[in-house]
Amino acid sequence: MDRSRNPYLSTAFIAAFSFFGLSVTAQDAEAPQTLFTNVHVFDGVNDKRIENASVLVEGNMIKIVSTTQ
Repeated sequence: MDRSRNPYLSTAFIAAFSFFGLSVTAQDAEAPQTLFTNVHVFDGVNDKRIENASVLVEGNMIKIVSTTQ
């Protein structure tokens, strides 16, 4: 069967990609944000920790680590 001539297969691929694209966009738009302030951060790279930092978490990802007020 030639896939390029099967309209049902093409429609299924378009529907699947559209669904996954919308679910990722909706998930990003609804991600809650939490700001932790006055925390000490160990980044696993440097020997010293970052002291009195603020950490912004969006969803389950760390977005920003800042030491400025």
